[in-house]
Amino acid sequence: EEAVEKYDADKEMEHRIERGRAAAELVFHDVANSTESSASHIITMRRLRDEEAPRIMETCPCPAAWITMWVISGSMRISKFRGNQPPLDVLVHIFLARLPNVDSDVVITLNMPLTNPQESQDRYEQGLAMLLGIVMSLDIKDWGFFGGPDM
Repeated sequence: EEAVEKYDADKEMEHRIERGRAAAELVFHDVANSTESSASHIITMRRLRDEEAPRIMETCPCPAAWITMWVISGSMRISKFRGNQPPLDVLVHIFLARLPNVDSDVVITLNMPLTNPQESQDRYEQGLAMLLGIVMSLDIKDWGFFGGPDM
């Protein structure tokens, strides 16, 4: 019986992880669509460990195992609001925390315009470090903002 419970818990976690991965990809593509991106490409995507967002994990009013957190980085060629100017190449870094008990997500998007293609690696690393710093310090003061019965 104990082995069956562990199997069920492992299966549930696999489903949470897969749903989180799919949601992170969806958010990336939603950002691309909303900015009228003519080209978009996911560069990296990874699940964050709890210790990479310590304040969220310390204060969340649900079991930590329920929350999956992702960072997805990519590039987009953005046309929206550019008028007659050529599209702008942008590196985009997105943090996504899934809060399944209230059917909500926390999303932080950081855009890093690329004016010089030779800077892309430096800008990528700089933007990713900046986003991870924001996530590390993110402190949700009122979880009730997200609603739901478990908050």
